[in-house]
Amino acid sequence: APKDVRHRLLQADFDLRAVLDERASQLLDKDESGLLEVLDLQVQLRRASGQIEVLQQRLGQRDAWLEDIRQAAAEVDQRQR
Repeated sequence: APKDVRHRLLQADFDLRAVLDERASQLLDKDESGLLEVLDLQVQLRRASGQIEVLQQRLGQRDAWLEDIRQAAAEVDQRQR
């Protein structure tokens, strides 16, 4: 399941970029006022990408903790045998 979560995060980042790129193209074709909207979209993209990166880091930490727990459980299991 962690790989599925990672894949979904990467897909969300990719989809977000695609939508914002398309919107930016439409706005730039419109006129100069579209430029401010494009800049705002870029800020939103950076913010969202940062949040996705934080989620990926947390997922990595969780995976490390789960591995530590598995190893500790295996050691306890071996001692009990």
